[in-house]
Amino acid sequence: FPCSSQPVNGVSPTEIAWSYIRDYGDMAVIHEDGGVPWTEAYHKQYDAYHPTYQAEIQYIAGKRNALPRSHKVFLYLSLLDVSRTKLARYRGATTAMDLPEPWRSLEHELSHEAVLTAFINHADYLIAQYRPDFFAFGTEINILLNHVAAGTAPRDAWSKLATASHVLYQYFKTRYPNMYVFYSIQAESFYDQELIQRTWLPPILPYTDLIAVSSYPYLKYTAGGIPSNYYAKLADLD
Repeated sequence: FPCSSQPVNGVSPTEIAWSYIRDYGDMAVIHEDGGVPWTEAYHKQYDAYHPTYQAEIQYIAGKRNALPRSHKVFLYLSLLDVSRTKLARYRGATTAMDLPEPWRSLEHELSHEAVLTAFINHADYLIAQYRPDFFAFGTEINILLNHVAAGTAPRDAWSKLATASHVLYQYFKTRYPNMYVFYSIQAESFYDQELIQRTWLPPILPYTDLIAVSSYPYLKYTAGGIPSNYYAKLADLD
């Protein structure tokens, strides 16, 4: 639906969106795709998060707490950056900042103990603030497979992500047994390299509660041209 990027009658678009979710929706999606405060999270120094980010977290937590009890909350937090080829960027004063050391040296070490510790700590903090019913620890992770096949990501990147997915899923399901824990895959990337995808996705399916899919069919088809069985093969993965 149309949404202005400018205030309407003095009310910000963010406030308007939260009001609509509260009054007319049944789920709030909190999309944390702007990076992780890696250093602070590793040391559990949550008070050291940049004040801008802290204010954002507290704002969203307040809006979440104002939702009706019947509303569900979905928290998206990705281990990968927006290219889906390496570690999520650093979250400081702004989103997607350059990684400081030692994290820059670890940007392809997705299963490194320090990386997983920092990610888990940050996720625990956000889960405590937002109390989600659904939690995704990876966004469109199968895009990485196509990069590995094309040679634009390290050859061992997928195996490291698989290891990380196992660790993260086991941790979050143990600590939050009533919360859905999963990652998402990207439909068009699946179809672009279907044989590769069908070979390497099944081994990590035990590490997700749901088959969550993002799709942008307009990149491949005109309006009305999407095949009727377009998503059937994705459903068959389960």
